[in-house]
Amino acid sequence: MVPITASMSPPTTPVFVYGTLRKGHHNWRAILAPVTGVEAKTARAAYTMRSWGNFPAVYAGGGTSILGEVFDVPDDILARLDELEGRPTWYKREEVEVVAERGGSGGARMAWMYIMPGLKNDVRGEAIDSGDWNDHVANN
Repeated sequence: MVPITASMSPPTTPVFVYGTLRKGHHNWRAILAPVTGVEAKTARAAYTMRSWGNFPAVYAGGGTSILGEVFDVPDDILARLDELEGRPTWYKREEVEVVAERGGSGGARMAWMYIMPGLKNDVRGEAIDSGDWNDHVANN
């Protein structure tokens, strides 16, 4: 039996976020502020990002690498993220390979990303070709 010590931490799940859950945005403050994130991007340029007004939607398919942050979250925060994203009826979670940007180890790792199912040809909202929600918000 392993004794419980103060240094033991609960298991976590890596989650890649790209919109209002990124550092500084309102959903980050409400849910992810207690957790440290690392800037990252998807390893493959295989997505489409569109603005739905106050938030982005990412679809599988396309030629864009998505920029965001990876957070290692405990189960209670993962449950809150799933609720916010309307999983599984609104967004689905898909495991993707991400690569750390500034402040990270630079290595590739797998993380969950919330993706809008189907609708990859959906033309609602403005396309965000840079794949960077922060850049889009700053320039619009």
